[in-house]
Amino acid sequence: MTTTKAQRDRSPRAAYRALPIGPMLAGAAGMCGPVLAGALTDHMGAGMLAALGAMTSGGSAPDASPVTVPAPATNRAGPWAPISTSISAGIPTVLITTLAGFAGAALAGHGWGTAVGVTATALVVSLSCGLSRSAVAAGVRFVTLMVITTGLGPAVGPPTVAVLYAAGALWAVAVRAAAATVVRTRRGRRGTVSAVPGTASAEVAAENATTRPAVPERGKALRTGLARVTAYARRFRYLRTARSWHYPARLTLCLAAAETLATLWGDPKAYWIAVTVVIVVRPRLDGAVRRAAERAAGTAAGALAGTALLLRPLPFWAFLLVLTGLAGARPALRTRAPAVYAAVMTPLVMLLVQADGGQASPYLLAIRPADAALGCLIAIGAGYLPWSPRQGSGRK
Repeated sequence: MTTTKAQRDRSPRAAYRALPIGPMLAGAAGMCGPVLAGALTDHMGAGMLAALGAMTSGGSAPDASPVTVPAPATNRAGPWAPISTSISAGIPTVLITTLAGFAGAALAGHGWGTAVGVTATALVVSLSCGLSRSAVAAGVRFVTLMVITTGLGPAVGPPTVAVLYAAGALWAVAVRAAAATVVRTRRGRRGTVSAVPGTASAEVAAENATTRPAVPERGKALRTGLARVTAYARRFRYLRTARSWHYPARLTLCLAAAETLATLWGDPKAYWIAVTVVIVVRPRLDGAVRRAAERAAGTAAGALAGTALLLRPLPFWAFLLVLTGLAGARPALRTRAPAVYAAVMTPLVMLLVQADGGQASPYLLAIRPADAALGCLIAIGAGYLPWSPRQGSGRK
């Protein structure tokens, strides 16, 4: 009996091949390494902070579906290409992670000063998201980590947080480079190179798949430089349009409401309202309300699950096992299941930022989902519903 191509694509073997195994393993190792090192050296708090830095810098690209391209006839890039490309692509992420950690720690614990500082910083950073797709990813990463870091409180100094975040981010970049090398080697033996679009391995695969010879041209470098200058000038002109202010206005409005509510509430854990806002509010508006509702539902479910995990202190081996599973699942869920991805990210962050040894009071079981619900209402009510009728159908 013969099977069709559609049936083969739905087979368990095809589903397994479609998983980004390399990024999944790298994500798990990138976050568990700092925690394990902190436990072995009796500095668990430092290990948790380093794992937060690794979490931010070890995420997959917006489109995490694997791509298979033919292997090159000659290995022009050399065996060290995945490592060099991963490191060069990861250095800006490490810098963003370090700056976000410093900013969040510096703004934490100042009441209304925290509310104003977080909102103003988010406005400035979100304006840069209109420059390019990489600027979008960098801006969202910065704002998210900055808001999460404000929940640590003023007990940890900004330089300490920045150094630990940088150490975790560098570790994640190194693990991702090693994983890209292993995956490239294994796929190359079968005549294909599997990669995740937008990651270093994908860039190496695309470069190796291009077999056109390098023909030197007079003036090529000058033309390339002029083209880049023109492109950047066009992007900066985009900032003068009304459309470029939509995401900054939406994010700033929602964050201002969340920070105001958290400050008036007076609960130290109310920062989770703002965390929920930055998780749900995203630059894109096509299909906005549906995707926002999915992320909101996932965030609320994840808050409930994370709080349940924290009600009783977990043995270290159980904590590490849960952390490994959540961190490894992130790259596979990011675009395939937004609601499940939010449900995985939320308890992951909660486990890392919980400051009292991984144990929470029953009060937190009720208050944390309430914070998440308030954040979801603010994000959808102020960040999507007033904006979608005007531009939700036209933006791609």
